[in-house]
Amino acid sequence: MHCLSCGANLPEKSWTCEYCGTRAAPPEPEQPNVFELIKQSRQYRDHVKRIEQKKQPPSVPLVYLIIGLFFWCTIGLGLLVPLFFIGSAIRAFALLGFGLGVLFFLSAFGAYMNVGRNRIRVIPTVVKEKRSVPGPPNLLNRLTYQATFEFENDQLESLTIHDDELFARLLEKDTGILLMDDNQVVNYEHVNV
Repeated sequence: MHCLSCGANLPEKSWTCEYCGTRAAPPEPEQPNVFELIKQSRQYRDHVKRIEQKKQPPSVPLVYLIIGLFFWCTIGLGLLVPLFFIGSAIRAFALLGFGLGVLFFLSAFGAYMNVGRNRIRVIPTVVKEKRSVPGPPNLLNRLTYQATFEFENDQLESLTIHDDELFARLLEKDTGILLMDDNQVVNYEHVNV
């Protein structure tokens, strides 16, 4: 360590220069990385764990859904054709049952296909600033909420917040977890660091 005034070498842990009497400031302790502290928090680990669990394959394999649709349609069509000629009330009931079966399959198939496509990201961030901006005139003077977040790589990004309550919870210089779906803010959770 050197004296800031005269440049003389100072002994280790000496805060006063022996030659000129200038007081040297002790070295500042190294600040821990805020983003690493957020990642070590229980909240961050819980969110990441929840997201990973949602990416698990469904309990019903796709083959069973296809077999179920085949039997449902076979039974539905088998009942639909004879009942179609009996009466209008029974015909409507048979058509409704068949249609519900097809809708059930399509919704189950859609859920099955979206399982691995979870786009929610868990991102440690610091809120740098938040602001409300007047919206376009055709929205009857509705405000648009925006917040600037700092990410791990020292990148700043301004994002639109669509939820009034979420915007109200954000505090400047707040550290926490940003949950995003593609480029849309889903939630923000404060983390004490």
